[in-house]
Amino acid sequence: MKILIDADNCSRKIRDIILRASERLGVKSVFVANTQLEISSSPYTKIIKVDPGRNGADSKILSIVEKGDIVITADIPFASIALEKKAVVINPRGDHYTKEKIKERLSMRNFISNLRDKGLDVSSSKMSKINSVKRFSEIFDRELTKAVKLYGK
Repeated sequence: MKILIDADNCSRKIRDIILRASERLGVKSVFVANTQLEISSSPYTKIIKVDPGRNGADSKILSIVEKGDIVITADIPFASIALEKKAVVINPRGDHYTKEKIKERLSMRNFISNLRDKGLDVSSSKMSKINSVKRFSEIFDRELTKAVKLYGK
């Protein structure tokens, strides 16, 4: 079992939460990005730099994901594919994706995209961002604990 992070859109605070949990539990975390990441060295941490371009990190993660892995991504279509591969999927805002929820999320994503295309502002508030770090930490800890019990390290 490992943690796979689509790191291009993952904040420093979320990366730090993942790194601490990885160290604490001895679980491998793999950060995949198309930019250089500054992450502290650890025997439990690996950084994979992919070529810039559309879906490079997604493709790499999909090539190594296995049943029971935890995938961290904000990309909803990618999350849907990772779920099909039996991964646990959480976004950096603390939403735990399930097969039941992913269709709703895809629909909402398309709706918001249409609003943006029409010039409407649909940005989130700062308070929402602060609460999302706490929510991510709680859900990530819960799902990581379950995964370690089911699949080991």
